[in-house]
Amino acid sequence: MKGTVFTAVLLMLAWIVSGCSIPNYLPGPQPTPQPPSAPQPASAPGGQAQTPQSQAPGGQALNTAPVSPYRTSGVWINAAYNRQYPFTVYFISARRISGNILDVRLAISNEADSTLPTLAFGSGFGDIYLVDPAEQKKYEVLKEENLFRYTIASKINEIPAKQRVEIFMHFPAPPPTTSRVHIYVPGAAPMLDVPISQ
Repeated sequence: MKGTVFTAVLLMLAWIVSGCSIPNYLPGPQPTPQPPSAPQPASAPGGQAQTPQSQAPGGQALNTAPVSPYRTSGVWINAAYNRQYPFTVYFISARRISGNILDVRLAISNEADSTLPTLAFGSGFGDIYLVDPAEQKKYEVLKEENLFRYTIASKINEIPAKQRVEIFMHFPAPPPTTSRVHIYVPGAAPMLDVPISQ
């Protein structure tokens, strides 16, 4: 009996000396969490990232302007307050419509830091006029019987700072042989030889 116990003790010591150890159940080193990556801007066609534009109230971009090779810049001077208001006029189109009328569309951009009164261009923008260089004839804005002018902007009294308004005006149509006209805006150089479309 003693021999059996002695043998068992020897076997236990041999198992310990042989290097067997208790399994390690402690968790190993954990990976360090990485911060979430910043979202990338959406790609436009061709792989270029789209950059958001600053927008005016209502979502209209402030930095847009009509694409036209015809434009003129000027300054309206308010002598009473000794203030100057720079502006830019863009030509959009001039086309013949029924009734022997020439429909002219312009955009006026107020470049000043304060409101620009539309009276700078006459009542109802009526001080804007055309000249037919071929016939050497001046054309003013058409009037109705009640003397209100044919212009969508006749009820616009002012142009806010750094904003733009688009207007259309009706003039007597030049002869069919006239393909270009000059547009004169108060306080600015004329826009010469703008084309007329049919």
